[in-house]
Amino acid sequence: MVRVRAQVEGRERTVPLLWWGDESRMPAEGVAGVLAREVHPEDAAGMLAELLGQVRGEPPARALTERLLREAADSHVVLGESPETWSPLGSTELPSRGALQPIQDVLHRTGDLWFDAESHDGWLWTRLLDTETTRSGVTIYAPDAFVAVLPPGTTGVTLDLTEDADPDGPFVQEAVEVAMRRGWDGPWVDDGDVAVDWRAYVGAGTSVTDGDATVHPGDARVDVPLSVGGRAGYLVGRLLRRRSGSTFTGSRDPSRSARLARHHRALPHVAAAAPELADAGPHDRAVVVVHGTMSCAIPLAETVLDVVGAAGADVPVLRFEHDTWLPIWESVDELVAGVRALGAASVLLVGHSRGGLVARDAGILLAADGVTVRTLTLGAPFGGTPVIDVTERGRRGLAAGLAALRSTAGPVVDVLTRAVLRELRFQLPEGIRDMHARSSCLGRLRATPGPPFVAAAGSVAPDGVGGDSWGAFPGFFRGLFDGANDRVVAVASATAGRDVTALHVRCDHSSYAREPAVRAEIAALLAGL
Repeated sequence: MVRVRAQVEGRERTVPLLWWGDESRMPAEGVAGVLAREVHPEDAAGMLAELLGQVRGEPPARALTERLLREAADSHVVLGESPETWSPLGSTELPSRGALQPIQDVLHRTGDLWFDAESHDGWLWTRLLDTETTRSGVTIYAPDAFVAVLPPGTTGVTLDLTEDADPDGPFVQEAVEVAMRRGWDGPWVDDGDVAVDWRAYVGAGTSVTDGDATVHPGDARVDVPLSVGGRAGYLVGRLLRRRSGSTFTGSRDPSRSARLARHHRALPHVAAAAPELADAGPHDRAVVVVHGTMSCAIPLAETVLDVVGAAGADVPVLRFEHDTWLPIWESVDELVAGVRALGAASVLLVGHSRGGLVARDAGILLAADGVTVRTLTLGAPFGGTPVIDVTERGRRGLAAGLAALRSTAGPVVDVLTRAVLRELRFQLPEGIRDMHARSSCLGRLRATPGPPFVAAAGSVAPDGVGGDSWGAFPGFFRGLFDGANDRVVAVASATAGRDVTALHVRCDHSSYAREPAVRAEIAALLAGL
């Protein structure tokens, strides 16, 4: 059974746990209280208060306790679509038989993926199928979760899952038994991996780190990095069992069509006002919006439409929707061909993150054709991003980085995107690997001269406290950067290259479109179009 140990003042000690589930599966040591699975998370406040009484010294900040309970109450481990709604303490029960219907309706129309889920007695089974390649992945979430109280002076936390990783142990045996009894793809889960989803809450209320880890019988300890050392806090987590037929990494993003369809449904007026570049007729000039990794251009197009409307500009806004698993050069060629088909004499390209790389490269080629090109990049990793390097050693980097791409206009890290992320094993798609700091693609782009462009570079407060919109994962990125950064891309990376004018803004990677300075720059570039 899971054991949580904290390194406090140079010594390792077991910390008290609140076990959220069945007593028959709780650890043999360290449990200070048991909360029935049916109890609403908000009702756990009293039990947490009792736990805090066992902590010597200053207890966790009140804001952390409130946030933990709020996110637990608002979360579902599978259906959550933002960090605030996918806490490991979230529900594992499907709210109704029709809970998945909106997702499956989209999948019926797109045909690229199939996703299903079923819950039984607190266990939650999910299956993701790539219909073209027949790759599939099965995950079973345990009914139980835990809350560990980290005392002041904690500098590190270790999860010991030795008993849980044992193929003959009670967790694996019960997971397999439930799966076989329910017909949940028994052959797949009979030879699966044990994993844990965790979230650490430390500091004054804004330092939160997410992660997951797969363990094996001979290597069942997980070291959890803390974003703020020495402060009281919490570690929450949930065990799961998963099995993949093979990695989902391939030549295409299987979640792309479904994600685009969901954004169309959420913002139909934006999708209509800013059609796809491939569907546009001839235009003498245009604004083209280019989205980032495993995202969609509709949210950014909404911002650009607002700026165009406020400026009274008579210029169409078009969306370049593309598959970001493809190599960057393929995306560039597709964008260039689309603009050429417009017959436009002048164009403004606005690209976010990876989309900024595509926009800049395409702008260089279009300018060589005689097109007047203005380009604005938003947090584009011209010098690469360390998230990719970390992700090559595990999925946590990419999952966390994509969480930064969500925006107020709609979910980016939706259910299907998260499900596909779980199945990325061993190697990232080429279009994502292109953003590695040592990528030859980026080296060539930085060295190639082209028309002047503006690069917006965001930065956030080093302690994670500020007015940015992204409240989760700051601690994860803290150790990846030496200087100012937007939690995904360093300022130095976002402004690397030739012929660049830097636009420094105070925001995280997901918030560029909200910044008045960014909107003002779009308006200024429009005026010269």
